[in-house]
Amino acid sequence: MGSIHASEWRIRDLDDRHAPRFQVPRIQRTYAWRKKEISDFIKDLVHVSRDEDSEHYFGAFCTMSTSGDDNAELIIDGQQRIATSLLFLKYAQKIVVDSILKDRISKIIAANNLKVTLGKRDHETFKNIMDGRVVNDQKSLLNSAYKSIGSLLKEQNQEKIVIDKLVFTLLDRFRLVKINLLHNKFGYTFHLVNYRGKPLTQSELIKSHIFIDLETAGGIATVNLDKLDERWTEMAKNISAPFGNAGKPVDVFIQYVLSIKYGQINLTTIYEKFISDLKAINTNKAQPRGKIWLEELFDWAERYMLLLTPPDQFSKPWKEGRLDTKKWLQRIKELKAVNVYPVLLAGYAKYYNTDPHSFYKLVDSCYRFHIRVITLGALDVSAYTKFMQNVAHKIWTNKLATQAAVIRELSNYIKTCEKQKTIKTIGSAISYMKSTQARHCLLLIEEYNYGVEKVANNPTVEHVLPRKFEGSEWEVYIKRVYSDDPDYWISNLGNMTLLSRSLNAEAKRKLFRDKFRTYNSNYGITQELKKKKSWNITDIEERCNKYEEDLKSVLNISEYPTGKHSTHQ
Repeated sequence: MGSIHASEWRIRDLDDRHAPRFQVPRIQRTYAWRKKEISDFIKDLVHVSRDEDSEHYFGAFCTMSTSGDDNAELIIDGQQRIATSLLFLKYAQKIVVDSILKDRISKIIAANNLKVTLGKRDHETFKNIMDGRVVNDQKSLLNSAYKSIGSLLKEQNQEKIVIDKLVFTLLDRFRLVKINLLHNKFGYTFHLVNYRGKPLTQSELIKSHIFIDLETAGGIATVNLDKLDERWTEMAKNISAPFGNAGKPVDVFIQYVLSIKYGQINLTTIYEKFISDLKAINTNKAQPRGKIWLEELFDWAERYMLLLTPPDQFSKPWKEGRLDTKKWLQRIKELKAVNVYPVLLAGYAKYYNTDPHSFYKLVDSCYRFHIRVITLGALDVSAYTKFMQNVAHKIWTNKLATQAAVIRELSNYIKTCEKQKTIKTIGSAISYMKSTQARHCLLLIEEYNYGVEKVANNPTVEHVLPRKFEGSEWEVYIKRVYSDDPDYWISNLGNMTLLSRSLNAEAKRKLFRDKFRTYNSNYGITQELKKKKSWNITDIEERCNKYEEDLKSVLNISEYPTGKHSTHQ
C-alpha cells in the first residue's frame, strides 16, 4: 500500500459528513498570520471573484493519518490557510445576502460540526470566535486576524453582493492539493514542509519529530503527552535563561548530549544524528522510541542545569587552598567556555555519585585547560570543539575510565599543541589582552601567590596606564614615554591589576603617584604596586615576566597548586 495519497480539496469539503476531523498537533506552531498575509488572502479572493472562469491554487494541505482514529487526521502543513478561511467565513456569515450561501457557511462553522481543531494554545480562542463570543485577548494573533479581515474588507469598499461572491469564490474556486501520509513518513515530511518561511531550529525539528511520532503512534494518553510537552517547555526555559535566550541554547545542549554518546557532531546536523539515534534505540517495543529518548534528554538536562546554576552542595572546597567547585563553574560560565560542558556533563554522570572529588578536580582542571588553550592559546575553535567532544565520548564509553586519565589526555593535548605551535605561548598571549580575559588570569595569579580567601569579591581589572588618557594628566607622559605604541603597553597584562569596583571608580585616570591611596586593596598583586616609585616600560615588562612564570605553574593542569610555596599535589 502506498504511503502518500493526493487529491483535490476545497474548503467546502469541510461540510461533507464523511470528511475526517482535522487537528493541529499540539507540537505545531501557533497561528502566525499577520495583517500582511491576511491582506494578500483578501486580495486573492477579490481578484479571482472578478473573473468567473478563473480558479486559484491555494497551496498544499498536508495531513497525516493516525493509528488511533481512522476518521482523524493531523494537519502537518496548511494550518494558516485553513484557519484563516474559517475566520473569513465566520466574519462573512453575518453580512452575506444569499440565504443558501449563509446556510452553507453555518454548516461548515457550526460548533457541533466544526471539523478543524487548532493546537492547544489556540484552541479556546478559535472556538470562542467560531461560537461568536467576544475575545478580549489582545495578544492573540487569531483575534487580530479576525479583526483584520473586517477592516481589510472595508478598505476594499465591497458591496454586500460582492461579499457573497467572495464567499462563493473561497468555497468553490480556491483549490488545494490535499496530501495524506502515513504517520511513519512523518520525519522527512515535517522537516521538508517546515523549511518554508521561518526555518525551524534543530531542536524544534527534534521536538516536533518526537511528539508527532508519539501522537500518531497510539496507546499514549493525551494527558501524558501534555505533561511531556510541559516538561520540554520547562527544560527549554531553564536552559535558555542563563544565556538570556541568546543564540540557540537548546540546540547546543542537544549537541552536547549527542556528542557524549557519539563523539564529534556538528551543530547544524544534530537533527540528522538524532534521527539515526532514534532508529538505533528503537528496540523496546513496549515504549515508543521517542519516549525513551525524551526521558534520557530530561535526565541530561537536570545534570546540565547543575553546571549552569551550581547548587550549594558544590560550595565546600574539595581541597584546602583551592576554590570550591561552585566558583569554578561560575567562572567557566562567565568565560563562556561552552566547549568544556560536554566533558563536564560526561564527567558528572560517570564520577560524581561514586567519587565527588574526581568530578571537582575535573572542573578545576577544565577551567584552567580552557584558559591555556583558548583564552591564552587562541586555539582554532573547530579543533578545540572536536577534541572536547571526543574526550566526552571517551569518558562516556569508559575509554577514559578515571578523572586522572582525563587530565592526562588534556595535559598531553596541551603539550602537543605547544610542540606543533598551534597555540600561542603564554608570554606572547599576555603581552596584549582584553580586560575580560585578563581578569581570569589575574585571579589565578592572585590565588597562586596569596591564597583564595580574598578573591570571591568579584574584582575588576584596573589599568595602571589608563585606556582612555586623552585630555587627562596622563596624555603628555604616555605620548612621550610610550610614543611607539601606547595601546600595546596599556593592554599588556603587566599594566593590569585587581581592584574592587568602587576603588577602580575612585582611581579612574589619576596619575600613578595619586593611585597609591586607592591601591590600598585586599589583593596582594595590587599591594605590590605600592612599592613602586615610577611606572615605565621596564616596570611593565618586569611585572609581565613575573605574571608569565606564575601562569606557567598555575596552568599546569596535572597539579593543583595551593599557594606559591606549597607542595603541589
